Amino acid sequence: MEKNQIGILAIVGIVAASLITMGVSAVIFGGGGGGGYSIQISGSTTCFPVIEAAAEEFQNKYPEYTIEVAAGGSSKGVSDALEGVVDIGMASRNLKESEQGQGLIDYVFATDGIAVIASKGLGDLELTMEQLFKIYTGEITDWSAVSSKSGSITLYTRAEGSGTRASFEELVTNADGDELGESDGYINNVGTYQTVESNDQMATEIKNANNAIGYCGLAFASDADHEIVSIDGVEASASATADGTYPVARGLHMFTAGTPKPAALAFINYIMGPNGQAIVAEEDFVPLSWYSA
Repeated sequence: MEKNQIGILAIVGIVAASLITMGVSAVIFGGGGGGGYSIQISGSTTCFPVIEAAAEEFQNKYPEYTIEVAAGGSSKGVSDALEGVVDIGMASRNLKESEQGQGLIDYVFATDGIAVIASKGLGDLELTMEQLFKIYTGEITDWSAVSSKSGSITLYTRAEGSGTRASFEELVTNADGDELGESDGYINNVGTYQTVESNDQMATEIKNANNAIGYCGLAFASDADHEIVSIDGVEASASATADGTYPVARGLHMFTAGTPKPAALAFINYIMGPNGQAIVAEEDFVPLSWYSA
């Protein structure tokens, strides 16, 4: 994926927000004289904290709405939306080729950096993108090749179906621009890496492991618990993600199968608006470019 695609997606999100704003205010403020409105949401563990917090605030303001939010991974969110199991699917990646052309509408509501994290005992680490690529393809296996420390590198990855993993595999490239996920070395070795199911679990495992490296959504990374690795001289941060200098970043998405029902559209409008974008910022993700606190 082209690195500036994140910015393009954010612009698409802004356009979508402006379009839906025109028709949704009546839904939000038209109130619940009937039996109320129900919204089902599932998907990405990265998106989950933002959407859950927004759902709670939205329901407090508009008690006629009931919103259920479940994690389970980006692939589940996309498939649930396609199959009509939920009204909104959450994903921290773009649609795969196999998921395209089936009528899903994409609402990009935030940008997130994927932080590369390592065991605390490794000290300050600075890797080039090429070195990170070679670590995950198995070409570099000892810390002595890239730092003042030594010891076999223990690699952590996310489970298949994770949007964070899919984005990491796409955004990490070698000097020729080849994507990690398409490298034979990575494909042959990734099954031997330690696999975790969520961003929270990744952060915990790296905190407790020795000589380990992994990755997680920026909001889940903490200097206190592990090293945040600089990539090409830039450490993952909200500001570096927002200005495009941090290279491992992606958009966060909500998907609906065609035009969403009015209740779901009301909630999407809320996320894309000032109140929702304030929650995005509070949860340590990067809001859409028009928003300022």
